Amino acid sequence: MDIDASLGRFHAVVAFFSLLMLPRHEIVRTLTRLRQVLLPAGWLTIGMVAADVDDVALPFLGAPIRVTGWPREQLRRVISDAGFTVDVEDTRSYVPPASDAPPEVQLFLVSHCA
Repeated sequence: MDIDASLGRFHAVVAFFSLLMLPRHEIVRTLTRLRQVLLPAGWLTIGMVAADVDDVALPFLGAPIRVTGWPREQLRRVISDAGFTVDVEDTRSYVPPASDAPPEVQLFLVSHCA
């Protein structure tokens, strides 16, 4: 969540399943901040789980973790509102091997600064 602007600006940021561990308001804030540190033609690639949940405890490898998600179209709107244009979207179904974890739809979005 803390992005050190003194490190400079970036061509790209990849965030696979790291943002989903934040509450929605923090994800929105982080996306806005990422947009500010990316170069004008910068890229953002994220991986999220498609789910309508905000900071909910779910089992992961036998331990509860807090997760957040949006349905696909809402996530695209969140990304757009943060100043990005979604260029590529890939959806994957995943059934965790642990019986206590529900199946999930994983969303991968490649976006550029609008």
